[in-house]
Amino acid sequence: MEMSAVFGTLVNNSDKAIHITGGSSDVAGSVETHEFVKDAGGNMVMQKAPNGFTIEAGKTFVLAPGANHIMLLGLKDKLVAGDSLTVTLETDLGQVPLSVMIRTFDGANETYNPSPSMSGSASMSMSSS
Repeated sequence: MEMSAVFGTLVNNSDKAIHITGGSSDVAGSVETHEFVKDAGGNMVMQKAPNGFTIEAGKTFVLAPGANHIMLLGLKDKLVAGDSLTVTLETDLGQVPLSVMIRTFDGANETYNPSPSMSGSASMSMSSS
């Protein structure tokens, strides 16, 4: 399965916590919140974040390689560095559309079942009120 990840910093400028549970995008079959955890063997592996992410009021939330991030699964087309795409996040306050810039990323050394073949990554910033 072709996949990619969204990295960057989400900014919550509101006075309420925002809980992100997933999302959607025209470029992917599904959009999920992902995290890294230790498996039974002590290895760090990527998995779907079962509770999503919460950005506290007035705070930021970093999405980074090897840490919390948003996965674009089942890519429909190849992502091209320099292009932009829209990811719509599902939150407890409703949908939040984000425009993200596609950038190349030489990572993809993470363990995932099945192993990812990340074709690119995006950087973004979000504000919600």
